[in-house]
Amino acid sequence: MDNPRHIDLHNHSTASDGALSPAALVRQAFDAGLSAMAITDHDCLDGIDEALAEGAKLGIEVVPGVELSTKRPDGGSLHVLGYWIRQDHDEFNQTLATIREGRHDRNTRIFKKLAELGAPIEASRVADLAGGDVVGRPHIAQALVEAGHVKSKQEAFDRYLAHGKPAYQSRRRLDPKEAIALLHAAGGLAVLAHPAIHDIPKEELKAEIQSMVEAGLDGIEVHYPHHNQATQTWLLNLAAEFNLAVTGGSDFHGDFKANQPMGHPFVPAALLEKLKARRKD
Repeated sequence: MDNPRHIDLHNHSTASDGALSPAALVRQAFDAGLSAMAITDHDCLDGIDEALAEGAKLGIEVVPGVELSTKRPDGGSLHVLGYWIRQDHDEFNQTLATIREGRHDRNTRIFKKLAELGAPIEASRVADLAGGDVVGRPHIAQALVEAGHVKSKQEAFDRYLAHGKPAYQSRRRLDPKEAIALLHAAGGLAVLAHPAIHDIPKEELKAEIQSMVEAGLDGIEVHYPHHNQATQTWLLNLAAEFNLAVTGGSDFHGDFKANQPMGHPFVPAALLEKLKARRKD
């Protein structure tokens, strides 16, 4: 009997904070036996063309996507995945450029704070690790490891970089409703990513999801490495209540982030077809 078709709709390449090039990311998906995968780099569409070309070569469907970080009232964030974004949409590209500029400003403040804390790193080395326009905290964490200030990237976040830690610095984030409207304007669908990893009380999270639904949210990422069975059941019930598409993915970053391998957890290919049915074109 053939293995069931499965997909992974949440992956990152070197265009943002992943360890694999877009083409290598698609090859990894092919080797994992996936029938489809999405490239969802943070605030960046630069890897999409390369991924699409490799997907066409290998016969694996590549969904062009992006991941946006949106702001919560308490200073935390919720992430929104966008799928089938038009890469030539001027307003969307201009907004992404502004967000990346905000990242650069945030990173400069992190470097200064780390130096004050006795853990200096070279900005040039962080840029080398990033290899592109999107420099994120995983690259800073890797530089901290290389400099001998911490033993692992996880320790870098736990000691310095996570929200609430000494070197954490905020950056410009979109409002969730603003992000949804922007994704729709660029021809895409908006899906709430890994909603249950933010340690938000369930009733509070449900209220925020309802507000996003009223703004046009299309789906919710239910199948995720850090969502246990009880959490998945709760999210599935929310998806049914709010008529949201159900998606899932590994949030694969390669060596830059410790998580499940690509294709885990199992996400049935049928969910992609249901997500496609939400498209307006």
